[in-house]
Amino acid sequence: MKKYKISLLVVMVFCFSLFGTNTLAGAPNPPLPIADDSILSQHIKEADETTGQDTNTGSGIKTGHIQDGAVTTPKIVDGAVSTSKITDGAVTDAKITGPISGSKLGTHTHSGSDIADGSVATSKIAAGAITPDKIGFYSNAIIVAPSGGDFTSPVNAINAITDASASNLYLVKIMPGVYTLSDNAFMRIPPYVDIEGSGKGTTIINGNGIMLHYYPPSTTRNAELRNITITGQHGPADGYGRLIQVSSGKLSIFNADINSISPVMQGLKPPPCVSVDDSTVILNNVNCSVSGLSVAGMHMTGTSTLKVLNSSIVTSSTAPDNINWNNVVLVQSYAVNNVIMVNSLLTAGINTVTYNGDVSNVKLVNCYDGNYNSIPNR
Repeated sequence: MKKYKISLLVVMVFCFSLFGTNTLAGAPNPPLPIADDSILSQHIKEADETTGQDTNTGSGIKTGHIQDGAVTTPKIVDGAVSTSKITDGAVTDAKITGPISGSKLGTHTHSGSDIADGSVATSKIAAGAITPDKIGFYSNAIIVAPSGGDFTSPVNAINAITDASASNLYLVKIMPGVYTLSDNAFMRIPPYVDIEGSGKGTTIINGNGIMLHYYPPSTTRNAELRNITITGQHGPADGYGRLIQVSSGKLSIFNADINSISPVMQGLKPPPCVSVDDSTVILNNVNCSVSGLSVAGMHMTGTSTLKVLNSSIVTSSTAPDNINWNNVVLVQSYAVNNVIMVNSLLTAGINTVTYNGDVSNVKLVNCYDGNYNSIPNR
């Protein structure tokens, strides 16, 4: 019996030393330490596909077990992350490096606001990719230059155009230089042709009488004359003429100087800068200057419209006292026409817009007279 009690006491001491006092008292025993690298994949239970679990519930590895930044690119198999696994808006610009190939983007379109200014470099545009119908401008360009161009005469260049159309637009580009037209030789602008110089005072055309005539069918597009200086005087044949005559349609003149002058002793009137006949003419950043006998800055007939924007019409008479041709007229009108002038210098003043003394069809906004006094808006 004594031997039995001793054996029982030895067993109790062994258990006490093995499990500790917490076990004997009924408290949970702390987990045994796990040696490094002792848990194998087979010891981790597969996830049970139940959502809403945390690291203390369910099976498998939870998001909370993965430290931020712990999953690096080499750990992700190509194609393993499908679209459904990425939260909307989760991939920001900062997360994307390097170019994205077209095959990854698929077929789609972009509006102009999607493309930053200057972001499409020339090297990204294939040769021949931009055709005339994509840019809506010229299919042909003719170069006029003192040497090295297609023509040396702007008249010959324009006369050579025979196939201009709505789908075959032309630009006549006149390079720097002074081009003098022979008497009564003028540039007759055909429909669907624009004329562009190389700048005011840089491309200069001199001549007499009508130097430029625009007379298209009324159904054609508007034409444009820009970046040029035109200087002329009376036409020998009729003693009057017009530097620019527009007989139908609409002509826009932009960034130009138009100078008309006639020597007084020849007794001939200087031609108006522009004659507007049953048509519409728009002047924008244009300086018109007329000096001589019986001066008229503009001439209008028929049912016409003249718009003068950010421009000047400078008219002055140089007639001696013994010649009674010293009337100075801003716009000489022979029919009911509309005249609109905005932000412009009008040296002859509003009262010299003549149509039987009626200026009711003249609209003015922020204009000045020859003394730089403000002309009342009307």
